[in-house]
Amino acid sequence: MENIKKMLNIIDQELKKKEILRKDVAKRLGVSNGTVSNIFKQEHKISHMTFIELTRIAFGAYHHEFIKTFCREARFKVKVEAMEWAYANSDMDVLEVLIEKDREQEKHQEDMSITAVYELQLLRLKGEITKEEFYRKSEIMKFDCKNMHIEQLILLNICSIYYFIDDHLYSSVWPQAKSLLIQVPRIENPYMQVAFSIRLKIALLYTGLRAKKYNECVEIGNELLNDETFLEMFPMYYNNVLVCLSEIYALSDYDKSIYYLNKAMGMVDEGFFESNSGWSYRIKSTSDFIRIHHNKFEEELFLEALDEKAHFYAKGNSEDKKKALEILEEIIQQDGELDEFGLYYKALALDDLDLMKQSIKLFYMTGDFHYAELPMKYIENYN
Repeated sequence: MENIKKMLNIIDQELKKKEILRKDVAKRLGVSNGTVSNIFKQEHKISHMTFIELTRIAFGAYHHEFIKTFCREARFKVKVEAMEWAYANSDMDVLEVLIEKDREQEKHQEDMSITAVYELQLLRLKGEITKEEFYRKSEIMKFDCKNMHIEQLILLNICSIYYFIDDHLYSSVWPQAKSLLIQVPRIENPYMQVAFSIRLKIALLYTGLRAKKYNECVEIGNELLNDETFLEMFPMYYNNVLVCLSEIYALSDYDKSIYYLNKAMGMVDEGFFESNSGWSYRIKSTSDFIRIHHNKFEEELFLEALDEKAHFYAKGNSEDKKKALEILEEIIQQDGELDEFGLYYKALALDDLDLMKQSIKLFYMTGDFHYAELPMKYIENYN
């Protein structure tokens, strides 16, 4: 507990330095002035979420190292909203610590089932479970959990949505996410209600743009971005919305698309996602795709993703196209087959209309009518 005491002293000094009064802290935490004073005197037990919010108030952004240390040393029950915070902020270290701590508290058996769901989602985040196994286990949990709370039920259904996205079954997501959004207000915990609502809206954004529901997606995206607390409370989700909005305009409006993507990249440069290299990788890959598609090479490409490296070479000369085919063969060796984008890139490298038509079918099978425009436009221009 000595480290917690030290961290609280540092937070206290930071608040004084920024001239943030106790009453302002109390207001933002939703507690009394006396409670805040007692927290800094170490006379009041401080919950995980209170400490997490204190770091945001003092430093202007969540202090992930402080939060990880607090979660390791705190000796009281882990609340589910702390695990949701860790997931929402893509802090896999904190989520792992919280799961382990909760596992140690055997007397809290009622919370074990939802902890198991977060453990499953952690495995997915770390890439340590196949999408099929992830789906199978989450489906089993729906029937095995006794006295299931509404949070657990919604979270397990969100797992199903993530499987549909991972397996490129986009058309399955929209109706389920819409239905779950209606149930979210039944959740009593305000933080969980907001966090689950945002998760579902991002799922709608990600899959809705692929169904060409552009107006609805822009409306959802702007509604989230216009919330003054969204960036501070959910930087990861805020960034996700920026990337989705950039994708909406990826094929039709380069300037608009790159505007949103540059904002997302700016957050990466500011160190928002140092603990999540996978997310930085996705943003860089999206950036490469947009620039390659529009032949915009003023800035150097990242080319960390094999498929985008293949995309780049597929649009080059005959030697480049050979390189593209070699890379695509490497992807086949790694994944077993090419997805719809890989098939489009192969058709591009070979200048093969039949393959282009096959890629259209693959895009349609996934419910991705947005990116199906890629091979369709190619055939249209070819003719």
